[in-house]
Amino acid sequence: MGAELAAATALIFAAFFLPAGMVTGHMLGHILIMNLLAPVLVWRLAGPGLIARAPSLLTATTLQLAVFLLWHTPEAMRLAMASPLVHVVMMTGLLAVAVVFWASILSAMRETRLAAIAALMLTGKVVCLIAALLVFAPRLLYPGMPHEAGAMMADQQLAGLIMLTACPLTYVGASIVFVARWFANLSEERPGAASPCG
Repeated sequence: MGAELAAATALIFAAFFLPAGMVTGHMLGHILIMNLLAPVLVWRLAGPGLIARAPSLLTATTLQLAVFLLWHTPEAMRLAMASPLVHVVMMTGLLAVAVVFWASILSAMRETRLAAIAALMLTGKVVCLIAALLVFAPRLLYPGMPHEAGAMMADQQLAGLIMLTACPLTYVGASIVFVARWFANLSEERPGAASPCG
């Protein structure tokens, strides 16, 4: 537990104190917060109590996507890149909704596995859509930063590529792991259920 707590602390420090003035730094922070730290907190540190108190999967998924999309609007990103305080508020909000989301996912995997997998896939598609916009947009989506336009465009595209890499590794990867565990559990249960002797 001590090593896990140290790792979680390191992730928090890295996510909150990555360079806040460039899009790539922000996206790396978002990935650390939402895709690594939040699942670790839920799976290893929070315990079953948080999972049992998790809201419905629909509520958690909607909340996470709404907060994610809000903080990725041009105006919100400009504010976060210009103000350390707004940056901390943004990261704290993203961490909070991600913890709720992953807690709801683990709770749903006990009963409504297909709904949990659908929520993971939907979230992954929305995140990948934002990432694709960053990569393929013909102009800057977050203009107004004190850098040359060419450097900002390259930064924006790199941020999108990083998101496109992290998205399938996290949400699609989690779906694959959950499906594999589900099938493994079914295969273990089937012989006993089919036995006439019980």
